Amino acid sequence: METPTGTAKKKSVEHGQVMDGSDIMELVGNEAVFSNFVDHKFQELDRDRDGKLSLKELEPAVADIGAALGLPAQGSSPDSDHIYSEVLNEFTHGKQETVSKTEFKVVLSDFLLGMAAGLKRDPVMILRIDGEDLLEFIMGPSFEAEMLSIFSQIDSHDQSSLRDHIIKALEKLSVDQGMPLVQILG
Repeated sequence: METPTGTAKKKSVEHGQVMDGSDIMELVGNEAVFSNFVDHKFQELDRDRDGKLSLKELEPAVADIGAALGLPAQGSSPDSDHIYSEVLNEFTHGKQETVSKTEFKVVLSDFLLGMAAGLKRDPVMILRIDGEDLLEFIMGPSFEAEMLSIFSQIDSHDQSSLRDHIIKALEKLSVDQGMPLVQILG
């Protein structure tokens, strides 16, 4: 769900920030700020300006909630589509065709508080790789020795290109040396 900047508490750590949900709790707990947020979001979604959200008008909110939960895009998997359907049912109680602003606020609050509780129980570490650590590693005194060691581990007798050898070497670098995780590169 699109929320104001910094809605999940961020505690800085060496290579990132820990989100523990306390800012979400603060947002929902501050009636004036949360009401303002709900008013803005409701207006944004209420395309026909009738003061109610139709099922079609709710779709972007449901998609935002799905994305916040880490679901793949709607339509890409029957399992995730079932969850999207359940989110929509939370708003409509499974039978309504429209949702009032009051109902929207209650359900949105429930979702946000649930997300905050999950983050409190299992905080998330957000890493930001901006190249600064990699540059520091390259300019540091151990760079040449470490890279020689890495390249010596790569089989140079195969018919791989220079590009392939460089990629293999980069895959052996770690986050400590400023490299993003290999899964991010692939």
